[in-house]
Amino acid sequence: MRPRSPSRWLHRALCVVGLLGPLVAGCVVSPQPEPPSIVAGLLSIESSSGGVTLRGAAGAVSPGGSALDTLDLDGKAPAGAVTVATDGSFAVALAGVVTDAFRLQAFSDGLRSDPVDVQSHTGLTGTPTLGRVTPPLAGCFTTAPALEIGPLAASSSTTVVLINGCASPVTVGAISLRAGSPAFTLGVPATPLVIPKGSSSTFTVTFAPHAGDPIEDVVFVEIDAPEAGRLALTVRGQIP
Repeated sequence: MRPRSPSRWLHRALCVVGLLGPLVAGCVVSPQPEPPSIVAGLLSIESSSGGVTLRGAAGAVSPGGSALDTLDLDGKAPAGAVTVATDGSFAVALAGVVTDAFRLQAFSDGLRSDPVDVQSHTGLTGTPTLGRVTPPLAGCFTTAPALEIGPLAASSSTTVVLINGCASPVTVGAISLRAGSPAFTLGVPATPLVIPKGSSSTFTVTFAPHAGDPIEDVVFVEIDAPEAGRLALTVRGQIP
């Protein structure tokens, strides 16, 4: 048997560990696709017959052609779905009113953006403009995970941690599902729940779907004190 060339062996090894990268002939580095993104500053909203129309200007969603889910966090209606134009623009009609909070999430090539929450603010001109929703307690009270749970396999559970990094206790008034999909069960402590400063608490989400159950919902963590507000976590299950 002819022995392998040491230089060929070294070349292959360095290609594998990525030390030579594209500088060495024969090392092929496949570009990794990036998750889609949403630019909140390019979104707008207007009243329409029976609801609202949410629009994105060119470049609002990257890449163009992504699928976009839009959800009224203050209503019970199912999410709206639209395919974004090649220039990143879109328009989607939704139930609700212009003052509602909306959650957007883009999907492309098996990847997804972080959820983006927006809500309109009426300025001096009286025209509503969309901006990102500011979470309560200036980010000192957080959840882990922060924005979404899953995808969860059928008959599996996950634990969500409520973390109080604030200078005072935080009172959680309720933990609930937006639409109440029977596919999800929440294991929550008794509420109101007082979490001391520098401490944490947990709750669980279990995904056990039956045929026809919606496999997506939103978990609301309602904060009563020292500031009223709401944290929202998209919860997603997967069916084999």
